[in-house]
Amino acid sequence: MTDTTKVIGWRDVFGNWNPTLAFVLAAAIIPMAIAWRIAPRRRSPMSGGALTPPPPPPPSARPTRPLSSARFSSASAGALRAFAQALR
Repeated sequence: MTDTTKVIGWRDVFGNWNPTLAFVLAAAIIPMAIAWRIAPRRRSPMSGGALTPPPPPPPSARPTRPLSSARFSSASAGALRAFAQALR
């Protein structure tokens, strides 16, 4: 959903609530629930071959602790800002 008014309308439960995004999200859950039930029983990928996990990233590519905490604080601030705007 690229229309911001639909997203804001979906979050505005006590005002002018627009349930269309809720239907889209619910419709996405159904095929994923089926896939989660089928996936553990599969022995190989549907495309064939062996299923191997990716190699671990090199140490230089792993995030450092300050970077991870900065991402968390930035994401938290963004979430709080969006919540405050939704309350207006």
